Amino acid sequence: MKKIIDFLISFALFITINYITEDWSTCTKLGKIYYYPFWFIRSMIYWIVCPIFLPEYFFKQSKFYQNFKKLQKSHLR
Repeated sequence: MKKIIDFLISFALFITINYITEDWSTCTKLGKIYYYPFWFIRSMIYWIVCPIFLPEYFFKQSKFYQNFKKLQKSHLR
């Protein structure tokens, strides 16, 4: 049960960071009031279609991808 909960939490964090995060520093107070309901609806739509993101999540968690990112960072230095 703990593994399932850990998976759900890490998957939720993955979707939130990659697809739902919004930069609110560029909006004024009035803009935030106007934009927030639409942002919330967009977030709910992402959560409804979140099984589509499972292959990307598993790929980015794979050892191959992690090694590729390490190699990419070492060549950029």
